[in-house]
Amino acid sequence: MPALRPNQRWSMDFMRDTLKDGRVIRLLNIVDDCSRECLAIEIDTSLTGRRVVAVLERLADERSLPHTIVVDNALPRKSRLEERGSKAAPASAGVVPEEAFVRAASALG
Repeated sequence: MPALRPNQRWSMDFMRDTLKDGRVIRLLNIVDDCSRECLAIEIDTSLTGRRVVAVLERLADERSLPHTIVVDNALPRKSRLEERGSKAAPASAGVVPEEAFVRAASALG
């Protein structure tokens, strides 16, 4: 079901890239599915579960968590999200439009 209002559903995706010197960087992108606002881009050589939780907690403090966060893999700890009134949901099997949108939004900047 599509998000009908801002802050109803977010998509979260992890990406990686390789720098010219061979180092690998990882990116965590979080996008509001209704407004298409990029809420967070976290970039580092390593993104641990604690970092993901810290980003989600920062967003929760700034604007509150949505009802659902769609992820394609590595679901965050459900109990932490549920404590804040949100839930993690896996993306649909097969072609994942949410993932494609998050990747396209991340590429734009």
